[in-house]
Amino acid sequence: REVRVRQHFMDVPVPQARRRAADLTGLKVWPCSLRLLHHYESDVLPRLLQRRRASGDDAPLRVLELGSGVGALGLGIAAVGGARVVLTDPGVAVNLAADYSSNTLDWLAANVADNEAALRERAPAVRRLVWGDEAHTAALLAEFASPFDLVVGAELLYDPDQYPALLRALDAFVAGGTLALLGFTHRHEGERRFFEGAAAAGFRTATQWREGEGAVPRWATVEIERAAGGAAWSRLPRGGEEEERTRT
Repeated sequence: REVRVRQHFMDVPVPQARRRAADLTGLKVWPCSLRLLHHYESDVLPRLLQRRRASGDDAPLRVLELGSGVGALGLGIAAVGGARVVLTDPGVAVNLAADYSSNTLDWLAANVADNEAALRERAPAVRRLVWGDEAHTAALLAEFASPFDLVVGAELLYDPDQYPALLRALDAFVAGGTLALLGFTHRHEGERRFFEGAAAAGFRTATQWREGEGAVPRWATVEIERAAGGAAWSRLPRGGEEEERTRT
């Protein structure tokens, strides 16, 4: 169960006017995605399969990844569990050299193509999705009519300005029986805004913090589901706190 992923190793973008095309964050493997993949395989996948067996449904799991980047997480999920995976990315344009431009969606599709021989029928689909874009959302919902079992994403909380759009995407794709699983590194107190927005949108969240070792920073997994009723709440860690609990 091995997948190959191309990524960009240049720490500093090619000199250019300051614009989104200088952003190469979508062209590298974020370490949290690998930790989240391990958590999925060891903890989440067995629970999803148990739920599937209890319902008498023997179809492959349906998984949607938001903000796939180079696709390491989604490709890994396709490799370890035989799920039908849909990888999505906004297709951000990037300038990699003075005379060479590309975009994140092309890199993602290339990584899937590199793994098609190994994954065969499990090779993920690749689709463009700008969070909150009505046309993109409608196209995905029409093409993949059955609700997803899992919506997954790694390192999606680093930019608070994107939280409203991310929550709109979750609102569109997390159905009553869908589990959303996010993994993120704790960077700032602004992450609290995501959980406040999730509660306001009618989601129930459960956050499990993991202490980093060595160069690994503190990070967390978040499970998100439609709330049956009542308000959700989450308390992000403050300096010096040892206990972190999330309940609904």
